Amino acid sequence: MLSMSYPSNGELFKGKRGKEVLQKAMVLASQSCGSCAISAIDPSSASKCDTEHIVDLQYIPQLFATALSGVLPTGKKMASSIINQADFLKYARDAVSDLAKAGKISSGDSSIMNDRLFNAIGSTTNRLGLIRTATNVNLYKGRVFDFLDDSNFEFTGSIKSVIELKKWQKILNTAVKYGTSEDQLLDPIRMTIAVWVYLNNAQVLARLNQVRQNIYTETKNVATYVPGMTSLPSITKEFDKAYFEHAAAESLKWAEARIAAVSSAYTNTLIVPGNSEIVKSTLNLLYNNLNEIKTPDLDSLD
Repeated sequence: MLSMSYPSNGELFKGKRGKEVLQKAMVLASQSCGSCAISAIDPSSASKCDTEHIVDLQYIPQLFATALSGVLPTGKKMASSIINQADFLKYARDAVSDLAKAGKISSGDSSIMNDRLFNAIGSTTNRLGLIRTATNVNLYKGRVFDFLDDSNFEFTGSIKSVIELKKWQKILNTAVKYGTSEDQLLDPIRMTIAVWVYLNNAQVLARLNQVRQNIYTETKNVATYVPGMTSLPSITKEFDKAYFEHAAAESLKWAEARIAAVSSAYTNTLIVPGNSEIVKSTLNLLYNNLNEIKTPDLDSLD
């Protein structure tokens, strides 16, 4: 499946369509490694930002991974009827004339299922779901919602590690041995928490709920006009709930495990590293922010 084109960070606010965008940039409030707060600031004063899809582009392929396999991001079986793979392959990116009856879309071909779903997420001509967001928040958000095993396009029941664990363990060993690299060690934990602070921000959440509903509306259009897609709306409801709840649960589990690993390493070392105090104080701040990792207040899809 292919996403629609969308404006770069530099083009996001330009033109009439730019007025659809949240007129703020969402950035980290502090450079401190112990701060997970997000600030909404004047976009013109924000640096190192990306055009961020508030509902990640990978939502659609992951939705269809569930639809075709019957397996939710949790690894559990869904209750809805699966979609036949032959129907999906036949209709996903080819025009179905009846689908155009659902109305025009701002980007793409209104008779193509792929285009309707991805346009609902965000495009050059539909910028409701696009936000100017700090690059590192955008990067980690993509990792937090990556459930698929790329080798076989299946759900494993867990997210991919937001940083490769062998790499992170080497950083931990270096931090303890030499008393350095504490920012590299703790920043992945901080950023994982910050993703959920971002998603729970009231301005961001309002957009998130609008885009989720727009996607769901398109699944109802697809179910009405595309052969073999009748169960897509009920699949979407099951998937959407699991997608957000499981990402939050896995993020919390990941962050807790990293905090425990750092705490253990610094407690059990024979020689006190030079950065011991800053690591322990920052770790305490991060631990106290773990309650920020929670599923946003999602509206019911209808």
